[in-house]
Amino acid sequence: MVLAADGLLAGAALAGFALVAVVHLDDNFHVDHVAGAWLALIAYATDGTLYPPLHEGGVFAGTRYMPLGIVLDAGAAWIAGDALVAGKLVAAVTVCALLTMTFVLARMLGAGLPLALGAVGAIIATYTAQFAGTTIYGDALALALQLGALAVVSSATGRRAALVAGVLVALAFTAKFSALWGATTVLLWLMVHDRRRLPAFAAAAVGTAAVVLGLAELASHGGFLDNVLGLSGAGSLSLGGLLDAPEKTWILLCDKARATAILLPFAAAIVLVAAARRSLTIVDVALVLAAGVTLALMADIGVDFNHLLDLTVLVPLVVAVGCARAGAARLGVVLAAALGLATALSLLHGRAEAREAAIQLVEGETPPHQRVPAFSGPLPEPIFTEDPTIAVQRGQRPVALDSYMLLRVLRGRPALRRALVARFERREFGSVVLIADLDLRDPWWTDSHLGIDVARAIERNYVLTRNIRGPAFRYRMLVPRDRAVRRSQSMP
Repeated sequence: MVLAADGLLAGAALAGFALVAVVHLDDNFHVDHVAGAWLALIAYATDGTLYPPLHEGGVFAGTRYMPLGIVLDAGAAWIAGDALVAGKLVAAVTVCALLTMTFVLARMLGAGLPLALGAVGAIIATYTAQFAGTTIYGDALALALQLGALAVVSSATGRRAALVAGVLVALAFTAKFSALWGATTVLLWLMVHDRRRLPAFAAAAVGTAAVVLGLAELASHGGFLDNVLGLSGAGSLSLGGLLDAPEKTWILLCDKARATAILLPFAAAIVLVAAARRSLTIVDVALVLAAGVTLALMADIGVDFNHLLDLTVLVPLVVAVGCARAGAARLGVVLAAALGLATALSLLHGRAEAREAAIQLVEGETPPHQRVPAFSGPLPEPIFTEDPTIAVQRGQRPVALDSYMLLRVLRGRPALRRALVARFERREFGSVVLIADLDLRDPWWTDSHLGIDVARAIERNYVLTRNIRGPAFRYRMLVPRDRAVRRSQSMP
């Protein structure tokens, strides 16, 4: 009965995800400033520039995104003729591949059909996984490739499997800079179980990564090293951030991945017992290493809930495999019930999005804030904005491709920082559109976006005229102070 419920709940979760993904395939649903940076990179890549220069002609780049996802999205955009639809389609397909790999791994490690489906349901019922499949972020690609490597190396004993696993973990790294736990898991697994395959795995991993990243460096004319490797250590890391990382991770899990938070204690217990018995599975090892990587990432102020996707997938997978190993004993029933309960509670928590999507599909009605640009209406040119989506959807190159990375670029280049501040002092921009209130006491401006010097220049020379609610943010529109004064004086 419990197993049947797990399967039915998984079906409901998958149907809800499919509904939301299809209805919102061509709108700004789950498109924020981070997705806007992806859109800008796709636009650059489709025009033949894989990584734009950090600064050229008054336009700032700067990104830590690795090349594989950018190239994949750009190729899809070239075929589809629409970067937004292509990016969302790639994300949805990638998440489907991720769920398929989860199901395959669970079955390979002994979970029956209902349990494997239960793991899939507990994943896709979370906001974290649904977001990954309906936005343009590239997190799911690296995770799917790493799971593929685990499946290959644990299912076959030949050197060919080790070679394939090496290629997959290398591709995962070229998709996401922090995708390291997959390679480490396979490495440790082979060291314990079959050291003869280590050379083949290592050669394939290093060789593939060197070739792909070398091609990226050549194709970008040096832009890859300047952007990704040059800025890879530019996050806001501190001892306080490391100490706060566990609490931050738990809070985000409870808010954005409720099923994962419910199942995490069960998964931790399974891993501890398996370690004591020296019977760890490959997914147990992966969960421990992925948790370490996630905690390290969470120490960075610029890291948000999307980086929980690894835990969102691995925790239910470990529970499903642990349940299968427990068999029909009481513990197995408890674990199977936990999977179903976690899925059910997550579905209840996120039912609003599926309900709204169903209404749109049945009634043909579209909320007015969805199928429009991120910021509709006239904007005095030129535009400076924290959200590059605004510029990209107007057919422009954003002045700042990524406001988080702009702060890091300007920190190491005082001349560029002074030049940008001077542009605000001259009131060169016809409008400034922000996604946060211009409160200079807020750490947002010192630690996260733009930098305090730029924020002060905006405050001195620009004035808020109106707020507009967009799909992701309440935008703050500012215009030069002299124009705002002239406008107020001309009003009767």
